[in-house]
Amino acid sequence: KYVLVEQLTNVGCSPCAADNVAFKSSILDVNPNKVRHIAYHVNYPGVDIWYYEAQDDVNSKKGSFGLPALPYFATQGNAQKGAYPGQSLVDQIYNAKSPLKIVTKKVDNGTSFTVTVTVTSVGAPPTGTSYRLYTALVEKSITKLTPPGTNGETYFPNVFRKTVTNTSWGAITLPAQGKSLTETYTVTKNSKWNSAAIEMISWVQDMNTKEVINVGSTMD
Repeated sequence: KYVLVEQLTNVGCSPCAADNVAFKSSILDVNPNKVRHIAYHVNYPGVDIWYYEAQDDVNSKKGSFGLPALPYFATQGNAQKGAYPGQSLVDQIYNAKSPLKIVTKKVDNGTSFTVTVTVTSVGAPPTGTSYRLYTALVEKSITKLTPPGTNGETYFPNVFRKTVTNTSWGAITLPAQGKSLTETYTVTKNSKWNSAAIEMISWVQDMNTKEVINVGSTMD
């Protein structure tokens, strides 16, 4: 089971800078095959250029977290909220396994990406009907020569760029054990993205409990 860490951050947030460095060195750098990370840049406490480049999608996401104080991390949807996870929680989630396998692939068409996400129930799928399949486009790394904000940061991993869902806002019916479902999306490129650094992260989430059942990315 891959570990999804969603983060709210801002280039004007001084405590975020310290947490981001610690999170990168202690979790991201040492768990490249376990952790998938999305950094949503929000519009407080300072001006943040990446918020304004994806503000509609970011506003939807930050609202689902309840507009918390920064720095803020949500691990596996509901496993831990607030602080970033420690190694013990990462290992606990990863070793728990999942009944769902998610494979995410992308094809660069020049002016667009084709994204294909396949969800397979390798075990008995969880019960319930409130599941959604999300895909987020992230820019794997952005480095600035001078800080774009007031907290001194110049390196930014996994910057959120866009959410992709199907026409039913991501709602899916989980396939029966041994079966699969596939969603295909076409995403027009944005001139503000570094297309060579764009990756896709997909996950299935229970919208009642907020639990992330599993994650699959183009980095797997």
